[in-house]
Amino acid sequence: MSDRSRAGTGSGDIRALGDPLGTHSAAVTAVAFSPDGHMLATAGPDDTVRLQDVSEPSRPPPPIGTLADAHPDGVLAVVFSPDGLATGGADGGARLAHA
Repeated sequence: MSDRSRAGTGSGDIRALGDPLGTHSAAVTAVAFSPDGHMLATAGPDDTVRLQDVSEPSRPPPPIGTLADAHPDGVLAVVFSPDGLATGGADGGARLAHA
């Protein structure tokens, strides 16, 4: 495990559960868990939101889907709603999508 997967907290170390998630072509700017904890949404400046099934941390999470071209200047925020996702972008816009 690399030093990047550990963070000192003063009361012990936090250890990563596995390999890094996601396949964004640049930095990840936002992450959000679904209300049931089974999906993880990641967003980045590559204009995409990616969904992964994280219900079983013992296995690599399969991708569920990608919202491509969510915002033309990058996605800065993502949050789950009761029936989907809301995203905010560097373009000044917000979008809703079904998850």
